[in-house]
Amino acid sequence: MYNRCRFLDNRILSGGNGAAARGIVKSYLYCRNTVFDFNEGYSTTYYATLENCTIGEFNSQNGAYDSLSVINDSPLVANTLILGNKGCAAASGAVFSNCVFNVRTLEYLRKNTKVTISSDCLIAAADEYLVVDENYTPVIGANIAVDTGKAALISEGLGAFDLYGNPRKVNGARLDVGAVEADWKGEYSRVLGSRVCVIEASPEVLLDSTAPGVQIPAGAKLSLTYGREGSAGARTEISASVGGTLTAETESWSRIFESGEGQTLSFKTDSDFTDFLFTAGDGTAVLHGISRRSPFAFVIR
Repeated sequence: MYNRCRFLDNRILSGGNGAAARGIVKSYLYCRNTVFDFNEGYSTTYYATLENCTIGEFNSQNGAYDSLSVINDSPLVANTLILGNKGCAAASGAVFSNCVFNVRTLEYLRKNTKVTISSDCLIAAADEYLVVDENYTPVIGANIAVDTGKAALISEGLGAFDLYGNPRKVNGARLDVGAVEADWKGEYSRVLGSRVCVIEASPEVLLDSTAPGVQIPAGAKLSLTYGREGSAGARTEISASVGGTLTAETESWSRIFESGEGQTLSFKTDSDFTDFLFTAGDGTAVLHGISRRSPFAFVIR
């Protein structure tokens, strides 16, 4: 079992049947949350079951970078991201389930009649839909692997964390295809305002394009700071929990009042850390923005 590993820059210098990761026979080698890239040999993996893995675009078959053979004799390739606009050969009955790859890779896979490609695989028309950063993290809005993984493909044990130890279930308890989970905290911060920095979010917190704003379901939590970077006393950490009634009036609270379609929750900031609880409709609230007024205001729908 290889879990949360990186196979990088492995080379067979004199040809042969070498692979970056090779089992003895089928079903005896498992790779999860693992990245393979810059490997050169007969195959990148051999006899390996791949789950939640990322195959980089710079693997090659004995130096041939156009039609590369990256997966051989794999009983299952599931929730795996295959990068690059290159050919990919998979031999002897490999099954691809809920994977993401380029349309050209699809064409090469279809040439092998023993390969099974399930209908839940997502095919990118071009590489601009498969963008990752230097750490193989899918770029939100530029990679169709984001939020399209199958939760059933991870376990509470070895599969619960990505390559870098981050939780697999985020942004509405969804996961990405591949070895690395996208970080949504930056997107939450962008939506909530230029001075907001989200530092922690429950897996259930969701940024949904159909309902602009950051959704905080009942029982979820969002922690953030507000203020200009480096300004003394300008940053305030706030923890929001949904699903309860408003706490008793204290010196830290002013009032809740109706404002348009939502509610504006205002309170004085006489401490660095403030908790607030509220309910909204079915128990889900949408935090639209935070602004510095006198006192702070949180716009909630």
